[in-house]
Amino acid sequence: MRKIVLLLWLFYFIFPALSYAGAWVQEKGQGLDIFGVRRYESNQFWNSSGDQQSSPVYKKWELSNYVEYGLYDKLTVGFYASGLQSHTNANGTQTGDYDNSLFGRYLMWSGDSKVISFQAFVDALGAGVQFNIPASNSHLNMGQSVLFGASGQNEKKTISWFIGSLTGIVERFNAGNLAQINFEGGVKFDDDTFWILMQSFNTLSLDHFDKPSGAPYNLYTLSSSVVYWFTKSIGIQVGMSQDVGGKNVGKGTSAFLAPWFKF
Repeated sequence: MRKIVLLLWLFYFIFPALSYAGAWVQEKGQGLDIFGVRRYESNQFWNSSGDQQSSPVYKKWELSNYVEYGLYDKLTVGFYASGLQSHTNANGTQTGDYDNSLFGRYLMWSGDSKVISFQAFVDALGAGVQFNIPASNSHLNMGQSVLFGASGQNEKKTISWFIGSLTGIVERFNAGNLAQINFEGGVKFDDDTFWILMQSFNTLSLDHFDKPSGAPYNLYTLSSSVVYWFTKSIGIQVGMSQDVGGKNVGKGTSAFLAPWFKF
């Protein structure tokens, strides 16, 4: 079965953007470029007890570009860059670069349509982090994660399926470290032309609760999307995401659009 590029969340810290890589690595000399546009809006938040309350309206647009490339048979490298424009009645409209990262993913084991990979990244945050919600005062993040993926087909080989998970830690240093636990799955139809994807993104604070910049927050988000491939190398993704639970964080809804280009 062909290697599958999945839409996992962002191994970066909360869901400021979408992460597009699953446990599979790119074949050597091949790559993927995804340009994303996302609109987010929130008018509620969860307090420190997890109770939902009203809040001032917060809106933002995000533009992002994700590129990964198969440098070796078992090693995929890439980068992620993004910017955002936010708006609140109190602060008006603010614009700036946001999340800029380099990453590598190494295939540790594969067999029987299953894979296990290790992934690491370093993340430099731009001015946009100051008016994102929740904010972070750290200008450098690092993270490591272990990814699992499995895939298969029905007996007639007309439908393919895949599932996966990501378990990792995001080191935000003086802003507080985070645990990231994501799950996803999907099906592919019509000779891989049409995909349906479902994801669950779960972020939990681990430490630094005593620092003003390290107030603990948890966030749980569900996302669904479809990808349609016009050709073998050009596709487009459309989807929605909804925050469904958390602490000390806003409850928001997102819509996103992302052209995909294989090269």
